[in-house]
Amino acid sequence: MTGETETTPDYPTAHLTPRQCRLLAFLSEGRTITDSAKLAGYPERSAKQRGHEVVKRIRGQASALMDEFGLTEAALIQRYLLPALNAQETEFAKHEGKITDAVDVVAWGPRLTALDIAAKMKGMYALPDGASVASNVSIGIEIIGGNVTVETK
Repeated sequence: MTGETETTPDYPTAHLTPRQCRLLAFLSEGRTITDSAKLAGYPERSAKQRGHEVVKRIRGQASALMDEFGLTEAALIQRYLLPALNAQETEFAKHEGKITDAVDVVAWGPRLTALDIAAKMKGMYALPDGASVASNVSIGIEIIGGNVTVETK
């Protein structure tokens, strides 16, 4: 340790130090954990280990941070996953530039995405021996005027 003290910002990332925030920023650019840790200011000789420790710690905090904003597992399932499993969309028919008919149909894209997320949450995918679960699902949380917006990709 370099004896450096880190202050925490006064917003939802308050659970993360500025150095941890920098590490995440470099990771989001596609850099390796080791490179991100070095660029974030961790000592070069221990960057790989410290980077992995920080990522593990942040992953552990993610659930608690989401819970803090009312995004418990039950709330996510009830508010977002179940509605997505019943998603509908409207298709319009046009003739000479005018809408002549509209019909509600099943929105298969959102439904299949929600089903995939549910299957991953339940551990329903069989993995080869020695494989670990990796997910490309990211959740963005935006708080504007007390309203919480959740976006999944």
